Amino acid sequence: MQDYKVLLTTSGIGSRLGELTTFTNKALVRVGDKPSISHIIDSYPKEIELVVTLGYYSNHVSDFLKLVYPDRKITFVDVPNFQGEGSSQGLSMLQASEHLQCPFIFNACDTILKEKIPSPEVNWIAGYNKQDNSQYRTIEKQGSKLIKFKEKGESMHTDLSYIGLCGIKDYMRFWSELEAILATSSSDVVSDCHVINRMTTIHNLDFEVSECHTWLDIGNTNELNVSRKRTGSELEVLDKVEENIYLIDGSIVKFFHDEKISNRRVSRADKLKGLAPSITGHRNNFYKYDRVDGQSFAKTINEEKLKSFLKWCSGDLWKPKPRSEEFKEACSNFYFDKTIERIAKLEKLTGIEDKEEVINNTYCRPVKEILVNLDKYKLTEGIACKFHGDCVPDNIIEKDGKFTLIDWRQEFGGEEVGDVYYDLAKLNHGLTFDIASSNHYKVDFNEEGIEVDIFRSDKLARCREVLYDFLREYDYDIKKVEILTSLIWVNMAPLHEGDLKAFLFYFGKFYLNKYYVS
Repeated sequence: MQDYKVLLTTSGIGSRLGELTTFTNKALVRVGDKPSISHIIDSYPKEIELVVTLGYYSNHVSDFLKLVYPDRKITFVDVPNFQGEGSSQGLSMLQASEHLQCPFIFNACDTILKEKIPSPEVNWIAGYNKQDNSQYRTIEKQGSKLIKFKEKGESMHTDLSYIGLCGIKDYMRFWSELEAILATSSSDVVSDCHVINRMTTIHNLDFEVSECHTWLDIGNTNELNVSRKRTGSELEVLDKVEENIYLIDGSIVKFFHDEKISNRRVSRADKLKGLAPSITGHRNNFYKYDRVDGQSFAKTINEEKLKSFLKWCSGDLWKPKPRSEEFKEACSNFYFDKTIERIAKLEKLTGIEDKEEVINNTYCRPVKEILVNLDKYKLTEGIACKFHGDCVPDNIIEKDGKFTLIDWRQEFGGEEVGDVYYDLAKLNHGLTFDIASSNHYKVDFNEEGIEVDIFRSDKLARCREVLYDFLREYDYDIKKVEILTSLIWVNMAPLHEGDLKAFLFYFGKFYLNKYYVS
């Protein structure tokens, strides 16, 4: 049977996923290498039409789907009342009813199934044998037939959990019952379950219960983490709440909550032509490019390859450009103003205060006090060049001794040229420790103060010596590189999660204090 459609409701706010949905829709939260909605779409034949309800960050969902699935038939339905009083899953579904006057499958956007999904030749619902089903509506059944859905807390331990996936053959009855419920109820919990209960108890319609075995639930942060572990990923990246990266059908897709960042990155890709991949598609907050053949330089790096990379960068990428007054102002904005803004952001997010304190048994001044004391190091007198902007081994692809830059920065203090010292400091940071490995650092709080430490790779330590030899050979200011490296750690702190926020701030603050001049 192919004469059916699939309904995906992305209109809700996804509050149970915490800060991951502060800046985008829950359908775009990454599971493995792809957002959840891509896993779902890939479960259905390409000729099946998708009907997608839009509400919370509606433009993110529609732009992503138009960029990544240009050949797929997708109908978008705006849901004005997608949150607050009177909103419900049932109301969102009803908004799409005019486009679903045929048998259809409803697939909640936080439900991924890695097995064949049956077409709606009969009415059916999908359940899963979950060890703890207390947080789910559950299925009471007799044999393979549904008796009714039970609300959370009413279930027996042996009941299957309902996973938010059903096939509706009797679509006319479904829509008429949903309209009847919403006409008499102002509840914000009206869902497909309430409709199906009426269809079975009032109209004696049969619903087959299909027990599934490959359900990935991403409805809350705990289940998302479990599903991510079960899925695996080629992308070794940390969550950043205001941006994301996906790998879909051979393309890298980047998302930024700030549309200006996306636009500027696309613009800078032209400036880095021959050094970075060419953009193959762009829609507002998203752009994409073909995945680069090769491996992350973080995996292949050694002393000799790093020497080759530094020589390569010294050619076109780091070739000096004229230094204007605007560039000097850009250095000041980027190194000083941005740091103050990031500290304020960290304090607001975490309650951490930039104050006098003891770190690693050393008295440390506030970062803001140190910043006004760094004039002698002439940080604003940088060397203008094309620059990468996030020149860490993870953002370099290497194959057979050839290099490609990825994840380039969109600007430098408002300018499209940047400071070679910032690239060198980023590389120094990347060779100091592997930030993607959670067990490579620690931060402890005790009566004596704060202790921060890293567990350094010997190979990276050897490579770092290569970098320092390069700095000396080309007469770069090593102290300037080290100060900027410390500022990088402070600036990165509010962009990450959990203990990593605190570690980066205190680690950067500790090393920055070494350059305070009394």
